[in-house]
Amino acid sequence: MEFVRDVQGLQHFQATLKPQRRFAVFCISPSGRRYRLEIPGGSGTVQYPALPAVSGRVLKFLGLASRYFFFNPSNRLDDPKIITNHDSVQLWFPNAQKLTIRPRKSGIVVNSGTTVDGDGNVFSLTELSDALHSLRDGESLWDFYIRGDSDSRVTFWGQKNINPRKSFKYPWFWVGDDRFSSKARIYWTIDGHLALKVIKKGLR
Repeated sequence: MEFVRDVQGLQHFQATLKPQRRFAVFCISPSGRRYRLEIPGGSGTVQYPALPAVSGRVLKFLGLASRYFFFNPSNRLDDPKIITNHDSVQLWFPNAQKLTIRPRKSGIVVNSGTTVDGDGNVFSLTELSDALHSLRDGESLWDFYIRGDSDSRVTFWGQKNINPRKSFKYPWFWVGDDRFSSKARIYWTIDGHLALKVIKKGLR
């Protein structure tokens, strides 16, 4: 494992993992609670363990509810897929749909790049650098849209009884050049749309 950078107090490390082996990450929160993130092979999203409403509250009250996260790969090939790398995010949708993102307080539109297989969407420094450089320092919120349909935002595609905002968490990735540094993270809005939070700091 190696240290990569520090952006606004958040340290970034990256590691190379051997194939065909299982790994987990352990951490302790400021309050002393212990967490574990399982990292098996494959790709997917970090998800909180789902518990039925009543039994979940009882288990939490008794202190028996799991505090572990788990990495939950999708088994259906036609399901949308999101992978966060240390310096980009990649998204695949049925029929190789292409995406754009737009900051909410600006008229900027950023088209995705293309993944190596040609079917997915990439948002990295290549796509975001000029747009981020033109924005003020601080936090900005962006929304994902299906390219070619200006009114169609990307919405949650899972079961209706799942709250994606509470159930799915994605790690930060890093975007920067010699003009600015920033960190970005995908998240789900309260009304079930896919969005991007960016925190930027210009370099002086």
